Amino acid sequence: MPTLHVELIEDVPSPIPAEELRLVLQRTFDEWGSSEAMVEILLTTDERMRVLNHQHRGKDTTTDVLSLPITIDTEHGRVVPESDQPSHLGTIVISLEQARRQVGHFGATTPAEILGLAGHGLRHLLGHAHDQEGRWQTP
Repeated sequence: MPTLHVELIEDVPSPIPAEELRLVLQRTFDEWGSSEAMVEILLTTDERMRVLNHQHRGKDTTTDVLSLPITIDTEHGRVVPESDQPSHLGTIVISLEQARRQVGHFGATTPAEILGLAGHGLRHLLGHAHDQEGRWQTP
């Protein structure tokens, strides 16, 4: 099985152990990944997320998760490896404040919400998209 290397960057302290986050992402990667890769996870505040969302999507508001790919094949919507080194997929940014607010709406715990958002972001970095109802489509 391909290995996913995960670097955790914490603007704010994580409510879940880094190893648990890595294991969940590796399980998602086992299902959807095809070769060794690496990804960064940035846990941050609403304010930083708002700035990033504005820079990358033109939306001046916070959001729960952003997937910021390193390199994209715009014709096929996939990440393009730049060398024979493990492909750096990009950065998954999660607003911990937004994740905590969503817990009340979805009935999950904060750690479960963060893990779900991380998996969601990873699937986007792997080139998957979803429709308005949230159904995933493969590239």
